[in-house]
Amino acid sequence: MPKRASAARILRAAYGVRSADWLGLLADDSQAQGTRQAWRLALWRADAAGEAGAGPQWLSPVLAARPGQSPAALREAVMNEALSALWQQGWRLQEAFAPDLH
Repeated sequence: MPKRASAARILRAAYGVRSADWLGLLADDSQAQGTRQAWRLALWRADAAGEAGAGPQWLSPVLAARPGQSPAALREAVMNEALSALWQQGWRLQEAFAPDLH
C-alpha cells in the first residue's frame, strides 16, 4: 500500500473488495430526516456466480446531506467517515517494507 493511498483504496484493501463486488453510496431511508437524506457507504458482495448477495454491508455511519450537495464531495465525505470508523474499531494500516537484500 502506498504511503499516500486514498481512503477508497484503503477501504477496498481492508474489506477485501473484489472486482465483482459493488462498493458505493446508498441512501438509508430509515435514517432520513426531513429534507436531509441519509447516505452510507455500502458493500454488496458477489457470490460465486457473480450475482449480488442478499443485502448490503454498511461500512460507514450515516452522513446527512441536503439536496443539491456535490456528489463527489458527498462520496469523499462518506469514504472519510468509513475510514474513521475503521480506525475507531482498532484497525491499523501497516506499511509493508521490501525485504532486505543484503
